[in-house]
Amino acid sequence: NQMMGKKYAELFCLIIQSVNDLLNSKLLISTWNFFASVVGALLAFYILTHFCSHPSSKYYVSHSINTFRTFVEDNRTNNLSFSANAFYNGLKEGKRALLDVVEQRQLYQIFDNELGSWIRGELDIQDFVLKHDDHDIVAQLVVPKFSVSGGKTILYVHGGKFIAGCQRTDRVLSSELGHRSGAQVLSIDYRKCPEYTIDNSVEDIVASYVWLLQNKSTQQHNIIIAGTSSGAGLAILATHKLISLSYKPLAVIAISPWTNLKMAHKQPPYSPDEISYIWAASLVESNEYSTIDLIDGINFEGFPPLLITAGGDDIMLENSKILYHLLEKKVDVNMKVYSGLGTSFQIYHHMFPEAHDGMLDIVTWINSRW
Repeated sequence: NQMMGKKYAELFCLIIQSVNDLLNSKLLISTWNFFASVVGALLAFYILTHFCSHPSSKYYVSHSINTFRTFVEDNRTNNLSFSANAFYNGLKEGKRALLDVVEQRQLYQIFDNELGSWIRGELDIQDFVLKHDDHDIVAQLVVPKFSVSGGKTILYVHGGKFIAGCQRTDRVLSSELGHRSGAQVLSIDYRKCPEYTIDNSVEDIVASYVWLLQNKSTQQHNIIIAGTSSGAGLAILATHKLISLSYKPLAVIAISPWTNLKMAHKQPPYSPDEISYIWAASLVESNEYSTIDLIDGINFEGFPPLLITAGGDDIMLENSKILYHLLEKKVDVNMKVYSGLGTSFQIYHHMFPEAHDGMLDIVTWINSRW
């Protein structure tokens, strides 16, 4: 079922891309061609949902089917590509707030399994365990077959609202960054709330950084720390902790960073996504950091160069702007906002061109640092 579902999902994406190409070339689409495309899409959707039970395949096609609703209702009034419109309209369909830790973790597992199938490039993937004090840290090292010399490394901190995800989360993005920059990528399954605290999460990231120095012959000037959403917030906290221990990474990449847990810049009524984030924040505990604003009171003196990216329709857009304005006079910081796109959109670089371009912008910034 999973294999069949993926085949039909790929076929459906091909249909979407064909329509996208026609629209982008500004060719006149006749009523008959449009009708035939709709019938073909509905047929593929019917086959998938009735004969293939794999939930992640249904998830992708449910995004794609909304392409036609986008065409009819929105008439492409924004500047996004057809495939991007389809994706974000799909996200809005049937959206509800997930207020259960187990359900959140199951959703991330589905994402990890499905998005992992899109990883490309010749990569050597190594799964192992880091020993740290009284517990183990499950880790994954992704090494491009044609990696550049010098031990260039990205320490990647996955997102997951501080409560979900693992070392495989966001690998479709982190591995692509490594593949295109020639860097090895280390991702870890750090401890999470509510079983643990943010301090524990930061401790595991710091321990992984030290492990790279001691076991992979990696130099500090060759390590970039990157993260998405909550992972970006943790990347910033871990970097601050490393500096206090006399370490200093080369640079930090914060994709849609989440640092203000209560998202004070948001006002009711909240969207289902916002409700889900606020609920997750209520599970976060910290001994060292403020439970409202993780970076409150932090001295950013000596902080390495920082890249902040956000989408124009990003839940973390205002949070990203606040972070940028806080740091712009203290740190070498760059920020780029991509109109119309959502939180951590670069993860979907294989789905629509805007996400692909955003991913390439990060690669360009990375290469400018090495």
